[in-house]
Amino acid sequence: MLNSNQAVLSYLELIISSPGMDPRTKKYAQKAASHIRACAVLIDNVKRMTAARRGDLVTGGGLDLTKAMRVAADKVTQILPDRRVEFRFHPSHDETIVLGGGIVPDVLLNLLINIIQLDQGDDVILKVEVTPVREHGVACWRLAISDERLPLNQALAEGISGEGWTQDRSRIVKMTGLVFAKLMAENIGGSLTLGQCSGGKGSTYVLMLKGGESE
Repeated sequence: MLNSNQAVLSYLELIISSPGMDPRTKKYAQKAASHIRACAVLIDNVKRMTAARRGDLVTGGGLDLTKAMRVAADKVTQILPDRRVEFRFHPSHDETIVLGGGIVPDVLLNLLINIIQLDQGDDVILKVEVTPVREHGVACWRLAISDERLPLNQALAEGISGEGWTQDRSRIVKMTGLVFAKLMAENIGGSLTLGQCSGGKGSTYVLMLKGGESE
């Protein structure tokens, strides 16, 4: 499957880079290429979750959450080039070290891919905040990603067990990455929740991760 995907992706990239191709065809080619890249991430997710079930998942040591977020933001724009994404991220802490350095980058990437895919607009604005908190007496870092245009999804907010999850078949594949992010976060002692933006409009995804030490 991966070889077939790569062959199709190479063909699509040839169309996208062709100077004589009309803009509409290029747009469709970009959308198709985005879906294939996202599919590759989905396949990798299955491998990681299988490793977690076997107890073979390498969680890694400390990682700077702010730096990892910037890397994930750059990477997601490469995976989904048909979407124009603006990140409003102005970190105020020099070091934001969390545990699970081998997992956190994948959690962030899946979170961003799925938030962007769930937003139906061509232009997406994401507000990102990283703040220190204490959860049950443990020092943690709270990463909040807000999309004021993306309506609150009650199914995910209720732990991906609501009615919308089972009946809205069109969103199951798009939300699979959110399921992966939630499970992987829990695997390293963290959590992923969803609520309304502070202004009462839109959605805020909150990733809570245990604080660690830099290596």
